[in-house]
Amino acid sequence: MNAADPSFDTPQLPAAVALSPFPTALGLSVIPDDVQGVSLREQLTTPQGLAQCFAAVNSTYGDADSRAQGTLFIGAYAYEFLLPVLASWLQAGQLPSLDLDNWHVKYQPTRVTKPNGKELVYHKPHFYLNALIGWKQPAAEEWLTILHGALLRHFSPIVDAVAEQSGMREGPLWKVVADSICIAFLMVGKHRDCEQAARDAALSIVHQRGTPLYSKRSGFHDVTVYDPNDTQTVLQTHSFRLRGGCCRIFTVDEHSYCSTCCFLKPDEQAKRLAEVACQREGVALDTQPR
Repeated sequence: MNAADPSFDTPQLPAAVALSPFPTALGLSVIPDDVQGVSLREQLTTPQGLAQCFAAVNSTYGDADSRAQGTLFIGAYAYEFLLPVLASWLQAGQLPSLDLDNWHVKYQPTRVTKPNGKELVYHKPHFYLNALIGWKQPAAEEWLTILHGALLRHFSPIVDAVAEQSGMREGPLWKVVADSICIAFLMVGKHRDCEQAARDAALSIVHQRGTPLYSKRSGFHDVTVYDPNDTQTVLQTHSFRLRGGCCRIFTVDEHSYCSTCCFLKPDEQAKRLAEVACQREGVALDTQPR
């Protein structure tokens, strides 16, 4: 399938069928005649297309080296692309074909102000289908198998191309994709009131041994924050994605290890995530039960 695991055979998928139009809220639609997009295959698997993507990484994060450009790009792309796809798979009972030739993308530069007041330019992707084809939900077990196979087929040529362009090995890139699958599933589950089902589906994919998406450390971590004045009262439970791969953001100037970095020791990681959760609730970490 790829240099990361040449012994792995891509699973065969059922024949694609015509799909009904997706709910507008999902943001999955056929590309309008007046939109000039670029095919995903051209954008994500050619040197020219990836050079544009890597340049966009630098405009967002700063001056990254080629390996950081590769990991930061593929992680962000996978997350943005999968949000509507996984939402449809979870709740709409339809999975659009993830074949690169069935998609176009149009990037829209957007100015974003960070919490520290610094402005950056984020290139927001808008994805469009060429045709309403894909799969409709069969039995639950087979439905997960179809998604897993479609993800492997979609990301395999992208991982190979990004590895070639960036100098990053395929294995670490696949782990970054697995991490994006986890966070995309988590966000979809939170916003659509099906978090446990979403988390279960994510782990079924990234913890399946023998595939390029296998990532033992990818997963989730929960932090419960209590009322400082009454530690029997729960203010909120915050869920985090745990990384199995590294996005390499710490190698970029003015950045450091993220709170979910796989290079952090478990105790340090748990402390950082607890601090984030407490900060969100406006309470001090030292007010929490130990």
